Amino acid sequence: MRRRIIMVGLVLGLGDLGACDLEREDDEREGFRVGYGGTLAYAEPGTGGTWLGNGLQKPDVSGLDPSHGLNAGNGLKADGGLLSTPEGRDVARYLVECALPLGDSISKKVGEEKLTFHGFLGLAPQWKDEGCDQSCQEWVSACLLARTNASGQSVDLWVSAAHPSIGLGPSDDYPHYEATFYGNLFADPPTMFFCRGTEEGEVAAMANGRTCTGQTPEDCGFTTLGSCFEPDRCELVDGTYAVECADGDPATGARHHSLSTYVSAPEQ
Repeated sequence: MRRRIIMVGLVLGLGDLGACDLEREDDEREGFRVGYGGTLAYAEPGTGGTWLGNGLQKPDVSGLDPSHGLNAGNGLKADGGLLSTPEGRDVARYLVECALPLGDSISKKVGEEKLTFHGFLGLAPQWKDEGCDQSCQEWVSACLLARTNASGQSVDLWVSAAHPSIGLGPSDDYPHYEATFYGNLFADPPTMFFCRGTEEGEVAAMANGRTCTGQTPEDCGFTTLGSCFEPDRCELVDGTYAVECADGDPATGARHHSLSTYVSAPEQ
């Protein structure tokens, strides 16, 4: 007898996949899901968090009007906008993975080519057919920022967030807290913030090939705001999970939906 999946698992490195057909099955074992390529991934029910691939070189969403649904002709446009360049198509692929849930997708015909972008996280499922408000924009922005790696190298991550599609929880395989990302890529000008996790997380992230939280985050366009554990920088759930982090002065800055990243220990 098949059971309903409670948590979400992901085949590591989802961010490296192009348009493909998605086949999904539920397994008899609670917490398992067959994902892309038929591989069995696992997440403990109720613990929160999920796996996520990254490798987006530049999270530039210019040309995309969030007041329209992605499916609409004037949303994710088939002519011009993001879909007019290979770099823009990469952003669109990552963006749809962030916004729409697993099993959902958007198809666009660009010239004679049909492009299909698959969902995964489900941070803003309403954006498929409706406009994306500030809350939606912040969730998708946090996801894109967390997945940015200026080198383009894909590094598997564990992510947590105070959003029902992700949740807050640890992973034994990804124990080192790298950073928490937040901002709004759709603002004018775009805002791209992160605060730092632990020293071990920063070292492990650099050793694993993460380039935007190291010594020169400005090369990636980020503004770094010190430690996530600085008083009032973020709200801390159980003293561990940073959510709703502030820009500028931690006591008075505007707060944003936030997404935290964790990395594996470097190979010895």
